[in-house]
Amino acid sequence: MATTSAIHDPLTINLRRQTTLLLATIPNPSKYATDIINVKSTTDLLVTLSQLLQVPAFTLTIATLYQPILFDLCVRWLDVVENTEEQLVALCLLLENHEELFPILYRVLNTPTFSDGLLAFINAAPSPLSIDVPRLQRLLLAQYRILHANRELPQLLIWSLSPLSKIIWTPHLDHGVRLLAIRCYALQSGMGEAEREVMEREVLGEPYGVDCQMEYGTNLDGTRKEVDGWIFPVLELQRIKETREKIAYEDQDYYSNDEESVTHVQPSELSQQLVNIHGIFLLRSLSQNSSTPTSPLISTPTTAEALRTLALHISLRLPTLLTSPPSSGKSLFLQHSAGLIYPGVKNQIITIHLADTSLDPRALLGSYVSSPTQPGTFEWKEGVLVRSLREGKWVVFEDIDRGSNEVLGVIKPLVESLKLGKWIGGRASLHVPSRGRVVAADSFALFATRSTMPSRNGTFAAPVFFGAHKFHEIIIQSPSPEELRTILDSRFPRLAGNATLAIIRLWEGVKALGPAASTRDTGLRELEKFCMRVQRLLPSSYQPMDVDMDDSAAPLPIAAIFPNPTLREDIYLEARDVFFGAGVLTTSARAHADSIAQIIADHLGLEPDRRAWVLTGRTPEFDLEKDVNGTIIAARIGRTHLPARTTKMGISQAAVRPFAMHKPAVLLLSRIATAVSLAEPVLLTGETGTGKTSVVTHLSSLLRRPLISLNLSHQTESSDLLGGFKPVDARIPGAVLQQRFLDLFGGTFSRRKNEKFEVE
Repeated sequence: MATTSAIHDPLTINLRRQTTLLLATIPNPSKYATDIINVKSTTDLLVTLSQLLQVPAFTLTIATLYQPILFDLCVRWLDVVENTEEQLVALCLLLENHEELFPILYRVLNTPTFSDGLLAFINAAPSPLSIDVPRLQRLLLAQYRILHANRELPQLLIWSLSPLSKIIWTPHLDHGVRLLAIRCYALQSGMGEAEREVMEREVLGEPYGVDCQMEYGTNLDGTRKEVDGWIFPVLELQRIKETREKIAYEDQDYYSNDEESVTHVQPSELSQQLVNIHGIFLLRSLSQNSSTPTSPLISTPTTAEALRTLALHISLRLPTLLTSPPSSGKSLFLQHSAGLIYPGVKNQIITIHLADTSLDPRALLGSYVSSPTQPGTFEWKEGVLVRSLREGKWVVFEDIDRGSNEVLGVIKPLVESLKLGKWIGGRASLHVPSRGRVVAADSFALFATRSTMPSRNGTFAAPVFFGAHKFHEIIIQSPSPEELRTILDSRFPRLAGNATLAIIRLWEGVKALGPAASTRDTGLRELEKFCMRVQRLLPSSYQPMDVDMDDSAAPLPIAAIFPNPTLREDIYLEARDVFFGAGVLTTSARAHADSIAQIIADHLGLEPDRRAWVLTGRTPEFDLEKDVNGTIIAARIGRTHLPARTTKMGISQAAVRPFAMHKPAVLLLSRIATAVSLAEPVLLTGETGTGKTSVVTHLSSLLRRPLISLNLSHQTESSDLLGGFKPVDARIPGAVLQQRFLDLFGGTFSRRKNEKFEVE
């Protein structure tokens, strides 16, 4: 797909000039021209244009002149209590050339007025002859256009064929109406062309032998356009083709400011029903929570480009593959977009990790399981993918390039159902063996992610996993140094300025070494963790220093920004835990870790002797804070202060097991305590019996925190962690109940006198 960088912001449309062009096409005097001239604000103008858009004579003119904000003009129709037939007819006229309007049309068709179809009122009428012929022609033409755009939609909405059949077989009805009804009936029922011609001969006689005039729009002066119904399909295809070519090839100027006074659209003046994602309009979901969702995303040119491209793919309902370096924000972009489109909806995104080699296709599609309510029988339980299809969730396949071919083979037909060339608004579908075809809900979307490092010239290798060519790929670039500074200044305000620049230079120096065997790559996640740890070390009296310097001036080193040597030593220890503190298994990995340690020490202004002492000779402090009763209320371990859990009065504290507080144990406790305070997961690696579990147990007992130990093995199942139904031996609870009864019986009656009853 072409880049979206050339997409203009639709809010910058020159409303004044476009409105002048519109007034030049409206005959004077006219009520419509008077309404436009008398508007007092931009909001009133947009409302007036939205009302004028549903007038058949001006629908195409306004759609052409105000194409960038056409979505907003149409979505305002959803604010009214009851949608009109004119609005529906206008949407059907615009649909083929403006596919982005389909969500609006779909919501209109689900309103009570049209929930049973465009022609459902005919069943309640005594006869189609009592209905105005132009009205019937307009509605039949709208239904024909819907069927031409999406043949499956009437089936999904459960539209009946009886109104069309009633029109077809009503004698003395207008020939144009009956011919249109036959065409709609053939499309909706899946009738072949030969069968349709047989029906036309039976109802109307020989083709082209009967005059079948029909209304085909309205001129600007209000007069009706009429065409021959026999050649109407050809004229319709020609209209669609010419309009598409005009949009694609003719240069329409909507944004130039060649006047002194220019009127633009402000974001607050847009309809509340839509979401503007950097120039791409999407329909907001019907939600009880209309508040603006909060998102940790920080806007930069890179994020704006990625979100704009992602929104365009969502609008077109394409299966999307997000490719970027690790920790570049792929999941964050999806969560941000879902939060804007579905505010207040929980669990809209369902993430499936394909890197898990134990993932079975049955977990995606479903399988027969033992019934929890009817013992001895089996019932079908849908998999996570099929359930997400029915509920209209966004499914994200994490690390799809690491998935097995067996799982990718299940996903491929689903991806193919969303390919380009599908029906406008076409839904995803998947065939489940022995269960039939499952059609997704309207809000379903499919995404996949791939994390890989770019080459030296910044390009990414093409995906080669099974079915990769069916996805539409979006490349998400890493933030530039300027964007990194913007992000870090916003996330960590106490480091804003020169401190952020110095930390970025340190991170770039570590990253420039490249990866080594059996070591983890250094990415944005490590930079964020390091900034979080450094900001945590700063004293409360510290103020960020942001001194404007010339481009030729040398950047300030960290030693000048943080002159306190003790603070820089603590920062070095935090850098160790983030960048090179993990264990190494090979000589090359050890040499790589030493190089990282040296580069970081150079940036911090630490001499080799001082660096070696900080890593091996320095012992962190270990102090337990107690109250007047001798109860531990907090623990200070190294650079971290952890509060203990409060207990109720009168509850005695459990005895603490003996634990030797030697130097290696204190060092390990200090690193674990820092990770706990920052809510970071910790992986302890070591031989059996080296105290991995003991040190965690000791820390939890000091802080009176509950500790749950799970011994994982290849036999561990997900139900062991999450819970599930398991068969129960009825003898076990029966024996417990019997013992309880005997205890109660013995406490109430004489057991010696009733011994024979207990024996029996």
